[in-house]
Amino acid sequence: MASGRSDGSSPPERLTPRSAFYDKMSWSPDGRRLLAVRGSRTNRMKTLEDFGSHGATAELEIIWLPASGGEVHPVSWLGSGSTEQGRNVPHFGPDSTRLYVWAGDDGLVSMRFDGTDRKAVVKVAGLPIPQAPGTPAPLVEELREQVDLLNEQYLRERDLLNAERDSKIEAVRRAASK
Repeated sequence: MASGRSDGSSPPERLTPRSAFYDKMSWSPDGRRLLAVRGSRTNRMKTLEDFGSHGATAELEIIWLPASGGEVHPVSWLGSGSTEQGRNVPHFGPDSTRLYVWAGDDGLVSMRFDGTDRKAVVKVAGLPIPQAPGTPAPLVEELREQVDLLNEQYLRERDLLNAERDSKIEAVRRAASK
């Protein structure tokens, strides 16, 4: 993995000592850590996981490393499942001691950066069958409203964290360029 200025004014700097295919990277809000999914080039060549799913033998793992580069720390193997629309993408959330990832049937889970203390954050177990064809049951509508509210809250928090992170990264870049 390498990092460089988007304007190309300096050459990229290598962040990881080991070559691999790093994907789905995410900066921590404080700009000190990177999360990513790591896999082998061979696996990447034979698995088209960006187009919907990957199997249990995909050999993909969630990792983190200091944003300045260095040793890569494995967190957890990425299970099989759907990867489109950002699923199975590790990300930071409101608790800076944990990472969050969609884990298929387990829903949205959080865990520590060493992969321990795995907790379900949101899990949709299924919806009841509507009372009459075309008429949603009140419980279904209530669940939809709750999921929409949680999603809106997550998106607001994510946007705030991203703005804070971007501001800190820009401040560090300005200080480094002086």
